[in-house]
Order: sequence, then C-alpha cells, then structure tokens
Amino acid sequence: MAATPYEILTFVGRGTSMRDYQRLKAALDRLQSTTISTSIRQPSEGRRHRFSWINEWQERTDHQGRPDGIELIVPDWFYRAVLDDGLVLTIDRAYFGLTGGLDRWLYRLVRKHGGRQRRGWRFDFRHLHQKSGSLSPYKRFAFELRHIIRRQPLPGYSLFLEVEAGGRTLLAFEPTPACGKPVDGVVLSGTHTIVPSGTRGSCYREPECRPKRGTKRQIAPVT
Repeated sequence: MAATPYEILTFVGRGTSMRDYQRLKAALDRLQSTTISTSIRQPSEGRRHRFSWINEWQERTDHQGRPDGIELIVPDWFYRAVLDDGLVLTIDRAYFGLTGGLDRWLYRLVRKHGGRQRRGWRFDFRHLHQKSGSLSPYKRFAFELRHIIRRQPLPGYSLFLEVEAGGRTLLAFEPTPACGKPVDGVVLSGTHTIVPSGTRGSCYREPECRPKRGTKRQIAPVT
C-alpha cells in the first residue's frame, strides 16, 4: 500500500503540521512492533497465527530524491481479511473526530454489538469496565461513562443510562433514526407539511415517544 502522509493525515481528520507528520511515523513504528496472535480464520481449528499489523514501511523518494510518500507492506492475514474476504466492520467517518480514547473504544464496541438493530444492545457497567481493560478504578470509569452519555459523542447511536429494579446500572445504546430515508407515499399524522409520494431525502417524521438522551430509564431486571 502506498500513500502520502498528507493523504493519511487528512483522511483520519488530523492536522498536517511537522508534529503531526512525526506522530504519524511514530504510530507506524508502533504498528510494526505490535504483534498479534490469533486463531481467528485459521484453516485448522486451534492453530494460531502471529503477525504484526505492518510488516514493513518505508519513506519513498522520486527519481530526483524528493519525498514521494510512504509505502506499507501489510501481513497476508490482514490483507485476506480486508480485501479478499471483505471481513470489515464499517465505521462512520465522524469516528475520526472522536478524541477521547474511551469514546473511540466505546464506539467500536457499540458498532460491533449494536449494529443496526432497532432495539440496540445493553451492557452492565461493571462488565464494560472489565472488558475495556481500563486501569482506572470502577468508580472513575463509571463517572466517565455517565459523562459520555451526557455528551452523546458517538455518531449514529443514542446512549442511555438504565437502572434495573435491583439497582444494576446498564449502558444502553440504540441506532439513531437516519435522516433522509425514502417516503413511500404514507405521511405520518402529526407532520405539518405535505410530502409527495416517492420523494427521497425527506426528514419529515412524527416525533417518537422516547426518553431524552442521557436520561435514566427504569427497567425490569434483564434475564
């Protein structure tokens, strides 16, 4: 794979200063030195495959010796998973605008488990704390989760704090209704504008009766 540092940095929403270029090179070094051991997608069950996220990377120059981008060599396991098998979890471009490490981790978790299920998904706070591998005490971790629920930073998802009758605290997330879905000739009661049949890109919707973002919801215990 070949690209210029400018293309990489602008794609992930970063700056293009000298400091950003240096941080990009440091990130490439970390990706090369990080090794992964996995049995996922191995032809023989139980067999493990070990690799680095990047086998090699180098700065290229043109025939006049001027900088000409960066060349990466990715491992076969990664190449097959992404390009041959298409086993990729898509993410919103707004993901690159998330600056908090916990925000980014939580988005990937939500995207994987919640997907586009209408009813979303739920996680116990303590289970999330263990799953995250965070070194922060549980109370601090729970405080940060509540702050994320108030801020609602995750693109495409609404977050809720739910409390079971027994007192267990859950993080619930549901896909945010997409704006711009086609209208099939039926206009919900409560809209104040005529929407022609077959129009696309319309956002006329009857308001849903649901809790406001970041509010608590009392629910029955999860079985």
